[in-house]
Amino acid sequence: MRSERFLETNAGRERKGVPAVPRRQEIESEIIRIVSSVLKTDRVSVADNFFELGGDSQLALRVWAIAGASGIGFDIADLVEAENLEAVIEIALRRAVV
Repeated sequence: MRSERFLETNAGRERKGVPAVPRRQEIESEIIRIVSSVLKTDRVSVADNFFELGGDSQLALRVWAIAGASGIGFDIADLVEAENLEAVIEIALRRAVV
């Protein structure tokens, strides 16, 4: 189930059958918050590489699971292969837009 706080609607309402479009700033903030929490650091930016921050495969799975539960969609491979968190955010945005 998608988290409602990531959804922006047209004039406050969704058109029937058309999902709302997530806002970039909220997705970016949530991914940064999740990565910061999992890695136990406040020094995370979109320019950072998850593994260079100290992440590993188990922590990547945790980030992926928490993000998915929050309604943010990307594959675990996206996080592992991404040059930086900006790339993960872009993937999540593309998947969220219908």
